Amino acid sequence: MGAISTAVGIGAALSQLIAGSIVHQFGSSAGFLFLSGVAAAAFALLFFLMPETKNFIKGSSPAPKTSINPVQPKIRLTRKALRNRMKKVARRV
Repeated sequence: MGAISTAVGIGAALSQLIAGSIVHQFGSSAGFLFLSGVAAAAFALLFFLMPETKNFIKGSSPAPKTSINPVQPKIRLTRKALRNRMKKVARRV
């Protein structure tokens, strides 16, 4: 993450400098073409060189689904039980 953030920051700073000088020398069309070429090259590098994050083996199943909070199971309360619990909490306060 740090390397990617650093590359983004350096790229943002250098793109203004380089594209500005290209626009000054050759016009705005050349500046846009240069920036689109750099963006296409960066996309190609990421597309072909960035490893895939999901590596499933054929025939295996994905991880089992768990609840949002596996430590505390979901508890369903009736209205009466909920009212009683709210009264207990109100007494403590």
